[in-house]
Amino acid sequence: MRRLRVTSLFLALAAPASAQTVTEIPALTRPYSEIDMDALPVGNTDLLALHAAGSNGGANLADLWLRPTAASGGTYNLQTCGYALAAEPGSGGTQPRIINGRGGGAFDSFALALEFSGPAMEFGLMAGDWGDTLTLSFFRNGSFVTQYVSTVQLQCTPQFYAMSGGDFDRVEIETTARQGNVVFLELYVERVGLAPALEVQSLVAGQLARLTVIGATPLGTIWSAYSLRGPGPIPTRIGDLLLSLPVRTLPTIIANAEGAGELALPIPASATGRAIWFHALDVQSLQLSNGWTEAIG
Repeated sequence: MRRLRVTSLFLALAAPASAQTVTEIPALTRPYSEIDMDALPVGNTDLLALHAAGSNGGANLADLWLRPTAASGGTYNLQTCGYALAAEPGSGGTQPRIINGRGGGAFDSFALALEFSGPAMEFGLMAGDWGDTLTLSFFRNGSFVTQYVSTVQLQCTPQFYAMSGGDFDRVEIETTARQGNVVFLELYVERVGLAPALEVQSLVAGQLARLTVIGATPLGTIWSAYSLRGPGPIPTRIGDLLLSLPVRTLPTIIANAEGAGELALPIPASATGRAIWFHALDVQSLQLSNGWTEAIG
């Protein structure tokens, strides 16, 4: 097991922020939850139901709301690829409702706002009943950050967006044409505010222990380390490293498609009774795990 100079590990985290830029990307690279409206019943819906329909343990949105636009109401009869999130007819574009395009479901025109549970850098959507561009407005702590006009929305195809040079905690989505209206078949929500979970099992002298991390970026890199001196903390820009110097790194872990990874750790036969502290980092999301401490058996 190797020793690490901690200051070098977190040096890149102190780099100054650049101007925020939004681009379209082929797929999300960070942990996310997909909300497929086909998983919900037709009828009025709410944040709790949308959260429960999210994959990977639920979509941890902090809030979701609709606001009316100047366009007239619409009928869901174009790009009908399943159930869709829309605004209930007669609600003035404010009541979320799941509609079925097979029957040409009517809906009020609306703009959609998604509020994330923490700073996000990516999100995605699949639009219906709209074959043109969308205007995406990004906010952070209530302040406007930047605006992006998407490419043309493709039929039955999710499209993904990433911000560089900063992050956001709210995005507002509306059509670029004042007379336009749109519905949403799928939403892809970055799972922010959720730390990777670290656990160490079979910590016995002379045997192989198993360090596991779940909730990390799928196929991403997991950094982990240990200390024999204590739980720190060592302050960094992304949170406290819960290890005391000297910190020793462990081999890099590559998470699987579900965001989980593990490492076998040979424990010296002479280590019985020693306390040891572990900590891990999802390198892609810059989310630190919980700390883990135990006396070696």
